[in-house]
Amino acid sequence: MQSVLEVHNNIKEEADQKSDQDVRVISVMEVGQVIRQGDVYMEKIERVPDEYTIPMTNLQVAEGTTKGSRHILSSVPSMKIFESPNAGPLDGPVVACHETFDLTHPEHANFSFIGGGTFKITYQRNFQKEEIARVRD
Repeated sequence: MQSVLEVHNNIKEEADQKSDQDVRVISVMEVGQVIRQGDVYMEKIERVPDEYTIPMTNLQVAEGTTKGSRHILSSVPSMKIFESPNAGPLDGPVVACHETFDLTHPEHANFSFIGGGTFKITYQRNFQKEEIARVRD
């Protein structure tokens, strides 16, 4: 009989060995539609809002160093990422890309956005805190 720790480690190993079926291909997404990857939401928008003026080079769209914060965009030549100087705690960057790109994470399904698009990233709110704060998975 396996110990609880052995069972836990076996489950963790299985989760770490993600297969191709863990990729969700998004080939058609209308403006206003949203996908969720853990505590990160990506909403399709028409264009980059005027207040998003700060260019970003970091492809990690959720701050932090833990495994749960590793929401990473693939690097493609046409990708542009912008932040707003007035962003609130739940406001992430805006991603504009004219070709297929991916959003990956070691613990959640990965997404492949066929043909690209423009997307606003928002973080899930942590309702266990009085002030507005984002959830960190």
